[in-house]
Amino acid sequence: MHHVHLSNFLSWLVIKNKSSHPVFKYPYLTKPILAHVKLLLAYNAINGYKIEIDTKLANNSTITVFLKYETEGIKPALRQIKFFSRPGCYRYLTFKKILPLLQASPSTKSLFIFSTSLGVLTANECIKNRVGGLLLYYVAI
Repeated sequence: MHHVHLSNFLSWLVIKNKSSHPVFKYPYLTKPILAHVKLLLAYNAINGYKIEIDTKLANNSTITVFLKYETEGIKPALRQIKFFSRPGCYRYLTFKKILPLLQASPSTKSLFIFSTSLGVLTANECIKNRVGGLLLYYVAI
């Protein structure tokens, strides 16, 4: 169930980002979503986020993501997200297969995001920690 929310969240993030919405609000906050939002913030792909906890329903929290744009709100900082793994079609890469992926990367500002035993990591962090994992998506910043 959490993977479905993460896929939905990232899909909506792409849609809102391309349509120049400065704020994106998602009603189902999960730990994986928060981990991905923090990663995007750390790599300067978004401006920030805010969590709103529903006091009536303990399991229902909302996350608001503040999207980042260059050139007066026209050009999004988060240029592209390409999904690789989806429910039913998972792509795992070993540590040795991640290095060629980085060498073929078109930009130094692009990120390959993995789900690993150490948590959500970029390809560079996987190389540094010598771990492989599930290739989730590619982000062009």
